[in-house]
Amino acid sequence: MARGTSQHYSREIRRERFYISFLKQIGYLVPEETVQATTANVDPEFGSIAGPQLVCPIDKARFVLKACNARWGSLFDTVYASNLLPGSWSGPWNEDRAKATFSFVDNFLTECFPLIEATWAEATGVSRSGDDLVVIVGSKHCKLQNPSSFVGFAEASPEARFLLKKNGLHIELVVNSTTQLGRCHHAGIADVVVESALTAILDMEDSVAAVDAEDKAQCYKNFAAVMRGDLECTMENGDLRSLASDKGPYKTPGSGEQFTLPGRVVALIRNVGCSMYNDMITFNGEAVPEHIVDILVTALCACHDLKRPAAKRNSKEGSVYVVKPKMHGPEEVAFVMQLFEDAEKAMELLPLTLKVGVMDEERRTTVNLQTCINRAAQRIAFINTGFLDRVGDEIHQHAVGTILSKNEDSSAAFSRSLRGQ
Repeated sequence: MARGTSQHYSREIRRERFYISFLKQIGYLVPEETVQATTANVDPEFGSIAGPQLVCPIDKARFVLKACNARWGSLFDTVYASNLLPGSWSGPWNEDRAKATFSFVDNFLTECFPLIEATWAEATGVSRSGDDLVVIVGSKHCKLQNPSSFVGFAEASPEARFLLKKNGLHIELVVNSTTQLGRCHHAGIADVVVESALTAILDMEDSVAAVDAEDKAQCYKNFAAVMRGDLECTMENGDLRSLASDKGPYKTPGSGEQFTLPGRVVALIRNVGCSMYNDMITFNGEAVPEHIVDILVTALCACHDLKRPAAKRNSKEGSVYVVKPKMHGPEEVAFVMQLFEDAEKAMELLPLTLKVGVMDEERRTTVNLQTCINRAAQRIAFINTGFLDRVGDEIHQHAVGTILSKNEDSSAAFSRSLRGQ
C-alpha cells in the first residue's frame, strides 16, 4: 500500500474513532443493551407468516376499503393485466392472452404445488377423491407430491373450490367449467385466488395532508368505521362497497370440520410523529401535541373492535397495532411507550393491548436500535425501515454536521462540508 494511501486510511480511522467518542460523550450513542422482546398476543400476520404489507391514506374511505379488502386477489386477473406477459392487455378480452395467463399460472402451481409424475400444464381436470386433491391428466389421476398442502374444499355444483396452503398462505382453485374462463381453461379452472396482502397501515402521517380539526376528524371517522366493521363507500363506478366478509366456509379433508379464513387484512394505524402539532384541541390556549391526541383517539376507536367477538375482530388476538414514525432514539421510544400505557388506562383497556411498530427511519434510532427495541420490549410487533426519511436524515447529518454553532449559517456549514473542512 502506498504511503499516502496508508496515511489517508489512518486519518479516517482516527476521525471515525473521535466521531464515535464524541457521539457517546454527548449522549447520542448510548450503551448497547441486550434485546429480549416479550410481546404477547401478536397475530400470526406479524408473528409467523411472511406477506405483503400495504400503506394507504386513511382520509380516503375508498382507498381504505381497497386496502382492507386486499387480503385476497385473482391471480388470473393480476397476470392478465400486468406486464408479466408481452403485449398490451387493454381493449376487449383476448383469448390468446388468457391462455398465456394460464400458462404462467401453471408454472407457478407446478413450482409451489408439484404433482407426482405430471405438471399442471398437462391437467385436464381437477377434483377430490376422499381426502386427496386429484389432478386429472388424460386417463391418469395424479396427486400432489405433498398431500398435506391440500387443506380445504367447498363443493356446490357447478363450482368446486379447493384450498391449498404453502408457508402459511392459502391459494384457492376455483373449478367451474360453466364460466367463460372455465370453458377456456384446459382443466376447467375459472380462477386462482391467492392470499396476498396480510396487513395494511392506515396512514395519518406521510401519505395524507391532515392539517386541521376537520381533516383529522375524517381520519378518525374512517378508522372507527374499520374498527366497527361497517365502513362503506361508493366507488368510482358507482358501486357501493363494504368491508369483505370472511372466506368460506370450507371443510377440512378427513374430519370434514368446517372453518373460515379472514377476508380482510389486519389493519394498523400510523399516528404522527412526536414533533407534530394541530390546533384541533388546545389547553390553556396552546395546541395539544397532535401525536398525543392520535394515540388517545386510536385507543378510543379500537374499543369498538375489542368489544366484538374474537372471530369478528380486526385482531383475533385482541391487540391494537400502532405504527410510530420519526422517533429519535431510546428516550423518545420510552416516552411513547408511557403514552401508550396512559392511553390504555384512560380507555380502560387491558395492559399492553396497544402494540407498536417502530419506524427505523432516523439515524439516532438506527445506531441505537437494540436499545430502542428494549425500551418497547413488551409492545413491539415489528420494525419497519422508512428509507426516504432515513436517507434524508443521513444527508442532513453528514452535510450540515452533527452540531452547528448557534450563530453559524447552515449554508456556510454545508459549503464547508463539501470542501472537506
